[in-house]
Amino acid sequence: MSKVKCFWLIMAIMMLISFAGSAFAKPIEIQWWHAMRGARGEVVQKIVDSFNSSQSDYRVVATYKGAYDEVVNAGVAAVRAGKQPHILQSFEVGTQTMMLSGAIYPVYQLMADKGYKIDWSQYLQPVLSYYMNADGHLMSMPFNSSTPVMYYNVDLFKKAGIPMLSKDQPITWDELGEITGKLVKSGVEGGLVTAWQSWTQVENYSAIHNIPFASRSNGYEGLDTELMINKRKGYQSYCPS
Repeated sequence: MSKVKCFWLIMAIMMLISFAGSAFAKPIEIQWWHAMRGARGEVVQKIVDSFNSSQSDYRVVATYKGAYDEVVNAGVAAVRAGKQPHILQSFEVGTQTMMLSGAIYPVYQLMADKGYKIDWSQYLQPVLSYYMNADGHLMSMPFNSSTPVMYYNVDLFKKAGIPMLSKDQPITWDELGEITGKLVKSGVEGGLVTAWQSWTQVENYSAIHNIPFASRSNGYEGLDTELMINKRKGYQSYCPS
């Protein structure tokens, strides 16, 4: 075989190898641990599937790791074992833990290091500000934001002789207390049932009325924080002893 023919044969083989390598190269896998289950989990999977099908360079693997606190605990254990995921979903209660862990890559730093200029003013500031450090830098990217919703039983209201609530006029907590009292007197075992009290009631109440529930800017300025819920006007009537 002549040198020319040999050269072109080698080139052809190299091109075939190169093409095969690029055609069968596995996408970069990104592990994401989250706390979304049920209908929310289905939405998350749709988002992941949509992203994965839109390109071939990356593949996100979404894994449900339990409730929010279980995801954080699993993440902490994974970091200690050196097997942490690329992305982990935390909740607001775990924000400070994540900030102080030394195990996260702050969002603002990641974007800057990769050359992305983000106009953070285009985001919902009340949501964004919760995940910023004391210097106003975004530490984590908000993914989902929850809003408390109150339901009431119309039939039980009618039975207790309580008029239906207005759809556009709010009531006070004192009025709600009177309503729940009437419900109990009418035979209802519990006039009001709630969960996540520190969030749905204390935090939301303080945010609506612009009342700090803790010193040091609600803990943003340092860990030497003192709760103010028993020292601020309004909490005494809202949170009776």
